[in-house]
Amino acid sequence: MINQRAHLLPLLLSPLGLLIPLAPRSGPLLVLLLGIAGLVHYGRRRPSLNWLQSPPIYSLGLFLAYLFLSTIWSVTPERSFEQAFRLSALAFFGLAAFSLVRSLSAAQRDNVVKCLIPALLIGIVTGSIYGLLQYTGAFVRPLADFVGLDPTFSQYHHQKLNIAKAMLVTNLAFFSLLPWLWQRQKALAICVYFIFLAVCFSSDSQSSLVACIIGGAVFALGQISEKWTPKLIAVALILGFLLVLPLTQSPNLSAPLTKNLPTVLKQGASVKLRLKVYKFFGDQILTRPILGHGLEAGVKYAAPNIDYQGVPQNIRTPHSILLQALFDLGYLGSALMLLALLWPIKRIYVMHGPHMAVALLLPLCVMIAATLFNFVIWRTWIPGATILAGLFIMIQAHKPPEKT
Repeated sequence: MINQRAHLLPLLLSPLGLLIPLAPRSGPLLVLLLGIAGLVHYGRRRPSLNWLQSPPIYSLGLFLAYLFLSTIWSVTPERSFEQAFRLSALAFFGLAAFSLVRSLSAAQRDNVVKCLIPALLIGIVTGSIYGLLQYTGAFVRPLADFVGLDPTFSQYHHQKLNIAKAMLVTNLAFFSLLPWLWQRQKALAICVYFIFLAVCFSSDSQSSLVACIIGGAVFALGQISEKWTPKLIAVALILGFLLVLPLTQSPNLSAPLTKNLPTVLKQGASVKLRLKVYKFFGDQILTRPILGHGLEAGVKYAAPNIDYQGVPQNIRTPHSILLQALFDLGYLGSALMLLALLWPIKRIYVMHGPHMAVALLLPLCVMIAATLFNFVIWRTWIPGATILAGLFIMIQAHKPPEKT
């Protein structure tokens, strides 16, 4: 019925956009449902699985195997195993969903894209409203009282953690749609970007502002040179992991931040305390630089006979994706993570051209930028990985252009 009445798809699935910022963990649920549909489809049709025998899949399998191995030397083995199992299950059902999408016709895939676009649009709007409500409480409260809602409804300034998650995931939805909007109306795309930048600036989420600025810079760079942008991004990612420790260990490099950082990035956070956190976890990484401390060990980290250098228990987490990966997985695991992220994009670059590779790298850069100075890392990366996987599935499922 749905295939015969394609106009119903956007109407039926657009409400899913409400879940994007308000329930970030709905992403894995969507992957689970699509994966189950993929398994049922495989049981009935038995499509070819030759695509599993490829370097990108091998790199993903190698990375997931390392996650399980890290439980052997992890300081929190139960937590590491649980997270490794979750990520592996997400990857398994994601691959099953990928198998399902590969079997769709071109018209059916177009219908899926048509229903995802309004869903992302709704998610961007609701996420932006949620992030701005803290500053509109004075206007929302009379309305809330009039309709009989709980008076605490408008007190969103007490929910900074939820606002941070909502705005970061909204960034991912926005930059997933920006290339699509740019192709259709460039002037509108520029206006919408600056409106969203103003929203991030007004919201009490510094990480969403950083993500929006870096995402805009990466998008502009892609318009200047699609050929070189993927290569520059890959180099920047590798350099980030190599340079983050020297930055945390050098007071000469970190001290200027306390003086020169823009005021908007300082609001709601203590820069000096944040630098102390970076210094502490940088020191701990050096104690296990190769293998790390175990997956998700850097969450409310606690260990005996360690000088915590005045870092309180409630903020004892790396507050940076680079430090989080190095602390949890070491340089070996971080290298495997980069390989699992970049190898599929390289394959897309070769098969589909630099334009598609840049479209996929853009939300990846936004994910990394959003978690460079943020503490809700895994809560951002799980829904972020879902959006990223969705883009990868749609790009890979299409037949590559014929070479002339």
